[in-house]
Amino acid sequence: MSTHSPTPATDIFASDTAWLLRVDLPGVSPESLSVTADGTVLTISAAAENDAPPQWLRRLSLPRGADVDHIAATLTDGVLSVEIPRTDRSVRAIAIG
Repeated sequence: MSTHSPTPATDIFASDTAWLLRVDLPGVSPESLSVTADGTVLTISAAAENDAPPQWLRRLSLPRGADVDHIAATLTDGVLSVEIPRTDRSVRAIAIG
């Protein structure tokens, strides 16, 4: 039986340059975590033992303007931090000539 919460506490912060996602995952090792981005969805999962289904899985829609090529993740003291940089390509001013 898993001792992890089925929905770990998750915080999302926004700045002018990035979105920061923090997920409380005490007791989860970096080797058991998977973070993927397919262009529109960020998927975070923690693997269970013996090829069983993930013990935890969360899918989040990425915001418009997310720079999926430069997403970075770290796990420190049981907190997963995912930085999603903003790209300036999503909205731009168009000069009227």
